[in-house]
Amino acid sequence: MMRNMYYHIFLYFSNCVKRISMIKSNHRLLSKLGLVNKTFFRTYRRHAVVILLVLSAVITPSGDPFTLMVVFLPLYLLYELGILIVRE
Repeated sequence: MMRNMYYHIFLYFSNCVKRISMIKSNHRLLSKLGLVNKTFFRTYRRHAVVILLVLSAVITPSGDPFTLMVVFLPLYLLYELGILIVRE
């Protein structure tokens, strides 16, 4: 029983990491398709922060602020890195 639970948790977190690491490439793809530009990402930065905070709260197993920030900061840095990658 415990083995199955560990396997499920491992798959859940590895899936989350995979999706999160694709933020940068998603920005690049949307930019190449001409759907977004740097201005769009800068304009909706506040919305992205709220969405990333909610996502971090869902991902983290506990509700303490330290763990939330440990998950949120890399997500936010990936978002900002994505803005740098996107063309005007």
